[in-house]
Amino acid sequence: MIGIGDNGPASLLPQYIAWIESSEVLVGGERHLDFFPDYTGEKIIIKGGLPQLVEKLQREKRNIVILVSGDPLFYGLGGVLAKKLPLEIYPYASSVQLAFTKMQESWQDAYLTSVHGRSMKGLAQKIDGRKKIAILTDEENSPNALARYLNAFGMTEYDAFVAENLEGPTERCRHLSLDEMEKAEFSPLNVVILKQREAVE
Repeated sequence: MIGIGDNGPASLLPQYIAWIESSEVLVGGERHLDFFPDYTGEKIIIKGGLPQLVEKLQREKRNIVILVSGDPLFYGLGGVLAKKLPLEIYPYASSVQLAFTKMQESWQDAYLTSVHGRSMKGLAQKIDGRKKIAILTDEENSPNALARYLNAFGMTEYDAFVAENLEGPTERCRHLSLDEMEKAEFSPLNVVILKQREAVE
């Protein structure tokens, strides 16, 4: 299993590309597989139905490479598949790591969480009082929805940094107030970093 960035093969070490080219089966999201139009083996698209995919891969005797975004073990497929398949995992930088790099902020003291495919319920309690928070979002739990949620709880002490399509051709990174974030438009692929404003004495 190899982590890949939004800049495709440019994010991979030559050794990883050699493994991909010499593999017989390439598994990944449509976006990941599109990075390798000349691949000659079988391509398997990951689309829902994870139990069926696991079953298929458990029976597979050929040489397989699975492509996933960023760090497979950070809210990724790696954690799920490693329990069921004999994997070797080679991570790329996680989207959160890249977002903090773009923001030029350290992140060892940040609280990391995800509302990607999860309910936002209870998020306010989890993050209340934390100075720096990184949140993985999705189309439903978008930065707009997150801003509405925080405003509804009166958590207006935060400013946001939204990093979209990191390392892809349409990358965009912006500092926004919660009110600005509520109204702006965003790509579905994004990370939100919330930073508490310093209290004024």
